Amino acid sequence: MKPKTVMILVVVAFLVILVLQNSAPVALNFLFWKLSMSGIILFPLIFLAGLSVGWLGGFLIRGRGHGNP
Repeated sequence: MKPKTVMILVVVAFLVILVLQNSAPVALNFLFWKLSMSGIILFPLIFLAGLSVGWLGGFLIRGRGHGNP
């Protein structure tokens, strides 16, 4: 199995464990907004937001595929 595949499986396993152990309602305060939701919903949303920001940052740093390495 490729190292990248193993790392993806490990990250997914940790995310599943984190979500299952934190299913209680969580209060999130950000500036003027207050949000309360289950950890089962909040943690994957934050994880996906982090993946999106990381992907976008890598995309912008590489120069949008214009021949830059």
